[in-house]
Amino acid sequence: MQRLILADRAREPGRELFGYGMALLDVILARPELRWRASLPANMERVRQVIEERLGKALPNSVLAREAGLSETGLERAFKRHFGTTPGRYVTELRVREAAYLLAQTDQSLDDIATQTGFPNRAYFSRVFKHVTAESPASFRRKHRRTT
Repeated sequence: MQRLILADRAREPGRELFGYGMALLDVILARPELRWRASLPANMERVRQVIEERLGKALPNSVLAREAGLSETGLERAFKRHFGTTPGRYVTELRVREAAYLLAQTDQSLDDIATQTGFPNRAYFSRVFKHVTAESPASFRRKHRRTT
């Protein structure tokens, strides 16, 4: 590419490279699966941190609302605006993601993984995991087991 640009002295390499860069940026930004995320307000960032720190514990909206300095209704509206989902759904998806990691990377029992990721019991964990991932925890583990 550089050889072609230098061969044509009439062109301005800087301008042409800028044009190529802008075209590449347009292609990347046009991809629907890539979403631009602005930085979170401080109170929503705090809520996100609390969720991650306490993922294995109960996380009622009242606790998260208190952390955000909002009413429960205000939290739900702000959360939906900034995260695109409800607080409960966000917590569930994070718990399932963590459980999937543990299933693939450890030999822990399903009971232990359920407890560690904040599900009250194995049956409920299995039901939610299957609802979110479309496969049971045992099936997921068989498919995605790490090889050592």
